[in-house]
Amino acid sequence: MLSEEGRTRPAVIEDAPAIARVHIESWKTTYAGIFPDNLLEQLSIPDRTRFWNETLAKPTDRFITLVACDETEELWDSFVAARKGAASSDVTASSRRCT
Repeated sequence: MLSEEGRTRPAVIEDAPAIARVHIESWKTTYAGIFPDNLLEQLSIPDRTRFWNETLAKPTDRFITLVACDETEELWDSFVAARKGAASSDVTASSRRCT
C-alpha cells in the first residue's frame, strides 16, 4: 500500500515504457550538473525500454520491481527496483507524479 490514494504492485512487461521514461527523466534531472551534459543527452528512452522489457521478461528470485498505481490501476510515474530482502538503503527508487 502506497497511501490511501495509491498502492504498489509488481511491475509487468507492459509497464516497461513508463518505467523507462521515469528512469531517463529522473537521471536527467537528478544528475544535471553532476555528469557531463553530453552523457545525459545520450540517454535513450527506447534503449531503456528495451532494457526494462528484457528485465521484466526474465524475473529472478533476487530482484523485484514495483510500480505505484492508483485505485483505477493507472500507473503513476514511479518505480522501485530492489534486491529481495534488501535493507532500505539498497533500494533504488524514482518517482514523478503524472499530470
